[in-house]
Amino acid sequence: MPGTDIIAEVRNPEGHVVQLDRAAWDHVLEQHVEMSDYLAETMTAITAPDDREPDVRAGRERYFHRGGPLRWIRVVTELAGDVDRVVTAFPQSNDPRSVSWQ
Repeated sequence: MPGTDIIAEVRNPEGHVVQLDRAAWDHVLEQHVEMSDYLAETMTAITAPDDREPDVRAGRERYFHRGGPLRWIRVVTELAGDVDRVVTAFPQSNDPRSVSWQ
């Protein structure tokens, strides 16, 4: 169940609480083991994003931060009422401002 084992909690630029639980971080590491040293940068993407956009899925948002194992880290959050949650995070080499992901 999401939110049962919170490993990180931050606020986005609007002050909304965003949590990362163990299940979501395990999902990130199963898909992208290279992210294992980038938990802090993953959460920084939310608190101080270099870029940000709505996700193609309704109720989700994408945060981008320069850094990580490639040039950027992308973090996808889900709007979940009073507290949002991290769905996934992964590295990307493309500048999010130069590529349309839609």
